[in-house]
Amino acid sequence: MSFELNENEIYSLWSMYGLRGNPFSPDPLQTFGGELPMTTFFGREKESKEINNIIFNNSQSRILVNGNVGIGKTTFVNNVRSKAFENGYFTTISEIGVQHDWTAEDFMRITLSAIYTSINRIKGVREKLGKDFIEKLDILFGTYRGSSHGATGGIATFSLGGEHGISYDAPAFNSFVMKDLLHEIVDNLKKVGYKGLIIHYNNLELLNEDEKNVVKLFNGIRDFLQIDGAHFIFVGDMTISDVLQKVPRVDDIFYGPPIHLDSFTLEEVCKVLDKRVKELAIGGKVISERPYTDEAIEMLYRLYSGNIRAIFRSITTAITALAIDSKPQILQSLSMARILRKIAEERYIAKLNQTEIKILKQIIAQKETTNKFISEALKLKPQNISNAISVLRQYNCIRLSRVEGRARYYVPSPEIRWLFFNISTDGQTSIQDFT
Repeated sequence: MSFELNENEIYSLWSMYGLRGNPFSPDPLQTFGGELPMTTFFGREKESKEINNIIFNNSQSRILVNGNVGIGKTTFVNNVRSKAFENGYFTTISEIGVQHDWTAEDFMRITLSAIYTSINRIKGVREKLGKDFIEKLDILFGTYRGSSHGATGGIATFSLGGEHGISYDAPAFNSFVMKDLLHEIVDNLKKVGYKGLIIHYNNLELLNEDEKNVVKLFNGIRDFLQIDGAHFIFVGDMTISDVLQKVPRVDDIFYGPPIHLDSFTLEEVCKVLDKRVKELAIGGKVISERPYTDEAIEMLYRLYSGNIRAIFRSITTAITALAIDSKPQILQSLSMARILRKIAEERYIAKLNQTEIKILKQIIAQKETTNKFISEALKLKPQNISNAISVLRQYNCIRLSRVEGRARYYVPSPEIRWLFFNISTDGQTSIQDFT
């Protein structure tokens, strides 16, 4: 049985609740708006004040934001950037996702390219900046990279001539040139009235996969991160402090300990949802209603210990699946538990053999473990464990959590926890260990 809806069906589904869209979207709220506007952001007043104090009271900064997976770190920083933009700071349209194999040159080049794209996409910015400077950026990052109308010289000695049609190959970037270019970008932004530049990087924990590359990367970008007028915000899970401690001379330039975000309380999660439902209400002659009960939210909250992304994804999956065979209904804990467990059994367990299920149960029981520990606990050959791990990752049953030396730690995917739902013969629901 398929549990998928097409785009028209999805829109029709939410409109049956009197809503313009999905209030349970697990995607982060965007700095410059999206289906769910930034006005639906809720909470984090203390942490917002803390990060704003750093940005607004310093000419440059490097800031860490950490917290467990799925608790809204990206949305939090996007809200900070949205407010900062309103307060006169320039920022990129979206966050930059760090990759574990980046070189220092990759980091700087992608950062500069993101700034250029944002200058072009945010209304009114390109027109404010000087024509010569914009032409320079167009040649270096735009569609016409590799040729220009009358441009001569290298990046550091860029000049504009009166001759047209001259072929021009932009030279390869290096760290010195890119640092100077960022400095020039910030200066030009300040000339047209911006107070500074804010750049947001996600997934810093991915750098833990290669310790040697972490050291090389951050040593290579240290000077790039200290441009006056630029504020760099790095976001990751609870291991990001470990990442930077591997590079003491870089760790020293960050502003104190990370700004830590705790999971929302159950009451706060309910307030987030109420705010979203109210924002997406069609209004007029159409009456809107909540597509869920408080009991269903509470059950998911306990299942995921406050992981709001997993909670939202689970609600969306359950409501859309139930809508296939019947009219849209208010999500009850019993109907939700039944459909989510059924989906997990069909989507994951049905595809696995007994050995793979045995290993999956071991990972669930330990919450986080490695090939070696599984092999010792189950008395299975390492090769058998490795093969099963590959299959479990292929079917998204498990995820790589972190890397320490040669040890790779795995955790169950959020959807696997749907197997924890227990439905008794009298229709009562509870959460129990799948193992």
